[in-house]
Amino acid sequence: MGCCSSKSNVAPVKEVENTLLAKSPSSGELKPEPKPELPGAAATEPATLTSTVLVKEMYNGKKLSENGDYVAWLSKNMTDDCVVKVGEMEFTKEMFVGSNKACIAACPDFTFEIVKEFAAAEESTVIGHVTAVGTHTGEPFAIAEDLTAMPVTDPPFKCKNDDEKLTFHFSDDGKISKLVIEALPGGRGFSGPSGWYKQMVGKVTDAEVTDAQVTVLAGADATLKEGATDAKDAVADAGATLKEEAADVKDASALNGIVPTDN
Repeated sequence: MGCCSSKSNVAPVKEVENTLLAKSPSSGELKPEPKPELPGAAATEPATLTSTVLVKEMYNGKKLSENGDYVAWLSKNMTDDCVVKVGEMEFTKEMFVGSNKACIAACPDFTFEIVKEFAAAEESTVIGHVTAVGTHTGEPFAIAEDLTAMPVTDPPFKCKNDDEKLTFHFSDDGKISKLVIEALPGGRGFSGPSGWYKQMVGKVTDAEVTDAQVTVLAGADATLKEGATDAKDAVADAGATLKEEAADVKDASALNGIVPTDN
């Protein structure tokens, strides 16, 4: 009887290893227990989900001032060659950022009210419906340097665009490569920064903003210059230059107190 024998009480190495295994309840077979999932081991979110979160940083129904610096957000998250389409108009990144900077300066409470929540769509896009609203209590407003800046009125004018569909397209690196802004059916023709401008022109000239008046104001967009003595004269010039074939020119102009000049 020595201290050791051929039959040792020490379990073989294989049996020790098997203490880390679990028996299958049904067969009694030994199977490895599942390894705990390490933090960050889950699959990466699809790019579209990340893009949706990005869009909702600013387009969430809150005042833009509550979300942060909207101009800086656009500058950071748009590609340098990003194109913005508003109806038939097309803006470069620089133009779009500049016009929105003017919108915020003019209407500090600038808000994108949510009509339909933003969600991921096909082809790496994020789509939602909004209404751009703001109260003109800040700086005089124009969408371009060569247009007459509309002054603040008393009481302040409340801008409200038509409901719009916004489609954000994203590049492979997650930046906004294209933005398409489309007015939804049933509106009055007010979309994008130019929509606010048209409304302000109508307010300054004591004109009711109506469907018929859009024709005159569209002409005013192209003819309002810094040299105009005032907005009313400038809109009158626009009414005078409308072509004869435009539908109901006289009726549309009458809504604005304008008598078109025969050419």
